[in-house]
Order: sequence, then C-alpha cells, then structure tokens
Amino acid sequence: MIFTVPKTLEELQSALANRSERFVFAAGCTDILPKKLGKPWEVDEIIDLTHVPQLQAMGVGPQTGDYFIGACCTHAQVAADPEVRRHYTALAQACEQIGSVQIRNRGTIGGNVANGSPAADTLPCLMALGAEIEWIDGVCIKGFWLPAPQTPSAGSGTVVSAFAKLGDRDIVTIARISLAVRSVLRGGRYTNTSVVVGAASQQPFFCDEAAAVLDGSQPGEVDREAFTGALANAIEASIPNRPTMPYKRSAVRGPAFDVLDKLASF
Repeated sequence: MIFTVPKTLEELQSALANRSERFVFAAGCTDILPKKLGKPWEVDEIIDLTHVPQLQAMGVGPQTGDYFIGACCTHAQVAADPEVRRHYTALAQACEQIGSVQIRNRGTIGGNVANGSPAADTLPCLMALGAEIEWIDGVCIKGFWLPAPQTPSAGSGTVVSAFAKLGDRDIVTIARISLAVRSVLRGGRYTNTSVVVGAASQQPFFCDEAAAVLDGSQPGEVDREAFTGALANAIEASIPNRPTMPYKRSAVRGPAFDVLDKLASF
C-alpha cells in the first residue's frame, strides 16, 4: 500500500493526478479507522490531507468577504472560532455537540460532509447558511465558503441561526433528528428564513412550509404548533413507509422548540 503525504497544495494536486485507482483520503480518521478494525484495507493508496495548510485555514476571503473554513479544520476549531460563533451560530452549535471531546478534537468538517452519514450534524447547518463547497480538481474538498456576514444597517436586518438535535444517548449523541434554522431579523420580525431537517431521511432537506411559519413572526411569538406541524408533515412525506416515521414525526417537536428558544435569545 502507498501512503502519500502531500505538504503543499501543489503536492496534493500532483497526488490527485497520479493517484491509484483504489484510494482513500485520511484526515481525522474518526470514521475510517473504526470501520477498518480487524478488516483488510481494500485500497491501494491512502492520501493524508492533514499537512496541507490551505485545508486547515479559516478566515475572511480578500475579495468577497465570504468566510472560508478549510476541510481539515476540526469540529473543536470551528466551534471555538469567534467569527463562526458570532455570524454562523448554528454551525458552531452543531460542531460543539458532535461526538465526544476526543472526536471533536480529531474529526474534521470536511470528513463529516464527505462521509455522507444521514446523521451528520454539519450538513443541515451548511445548507441553511448557504455554504458553497470549494473543490480541488473536482475530487477533494478544499473547504467551505459561508456568505459574508450581513452588517446591520438601515433596513438590512441581522442574520440569526440556530441548531438543535435529538439523540438516543446522553453523552455521545448521534442525531435521530436534527434541525438548522437561519433567518434575518428585520424590524423585529423573521424574514428570508431557511429551515433544514437532518437525520430524518437519507439526506437533509429544506422545509419551506416551516420557514413560512417563521417569516413575519416576532421572536418569542412564533406559532409553535404550526411550526412543529409543518416539520412533522415534511418528515412524514419524506419517509412515509419507514417504521421510524411515527417516532420521528412526533420527536421533531423537541428540536423544534429548542431551536425557537435559541433564536429568541438573540
């Protein structure tokens, strides 16, 4: 087996151009290593991504003002970043709830997305916040661009966001249902709201009906029954024949109330 360790972006691009037919990326390895315990590696090459500086960078882009988070940034780094906590709160809240302390210190945001788990916590947040992926040669995730923070001015409003999830364990919680909401507070009311449901079906999905309930409402005065009802109906429509549907349809009430409480605290 070949173990490739590029240390610059150019070396990574060269490694991708000359990669083995069967290869795998390695970063935090919180998913890949447990899956391989006691099992043979069915690949010919491992490409280590952890030494490329651009994949570990975080900061404001020089031209657009958008905020970049490198694919190899750990969940702990993202959760602790002051700009993320201030302007992209939902993502910070999700990253600080992922797994255990050890997993948050090793696991990466790029791996959380690339692994493609239906229970991935960062996916609903990235979707709700309007993030875009930057790729390297269409093969490797370089990082994520979040829209530039909206500076409060006359009529512009303030962007607020929140994340909540429900799991079946008290300490290391794997989401059974998760919820990310992003909205713009303008004139004391929610506008331009995005609501994304995660861990309910094979992939996260937008719930426009729930977003419509928030739009026009004041914080603390949202029709909670209408909001949870819209989410429940969306879950039922997404997994109508799955045995877990009745549970998820009912259980979404918890994350829904948590998200509304978090949004009202801004």
